[in-house]
Amino acid sequence: MRTNMKNGTLVLALVSLVMLGFAAGYGTHLLLTKKHIEQVARLATGGGFTARMIHLLEPTDAQEQKILPILAQHEKMVDSLSTSYHEVRRSAIDELRNDLELILTTEQKERLANHFKRVKKRFREHPVHRKKRMEKRRQKSESRK
Repeated sequence: MRTNMKNGTLVLALVSLVMLGFAAGYGTHLLLTKKHIEQVARLATGGGFTARMIHLLEPTDAQEQKILPILAQHEKMVDSLSTSYHEVRRSAIDELRNDLELILTTEQKERLANHFKRVKKRFREHPVHRKKRMEKRRQKSESRK
């Protein structure tokens, strides 16, 4: 009887240890993933590119004065490339929909429309696009005054 209690306690301790390890690993994964997503969002918003480059290069004060205008210029280029990429992508998707329109059944069209709604929602929730929407709203409210 005493052996059964010891075995039960040992099994309980092992199961608890495995569960604790799983929970710690999962929590760490979530934390690292969240940190990575936040870092990507910071880089994708205005000033993020410049801040990351300054952090990476650790320039002297004299170097930083020379580097900042160069980084600002390149940040604008990178931002415009990103914007044009999204515009080209959007037009390609619209062209795809138009080409498939005559071939697909009503049910298939609905599935495709639902898919693009989900994609558009995820796209709109991206920090870069959220920032642009907020800027447009701010400009509209300022123009009304």
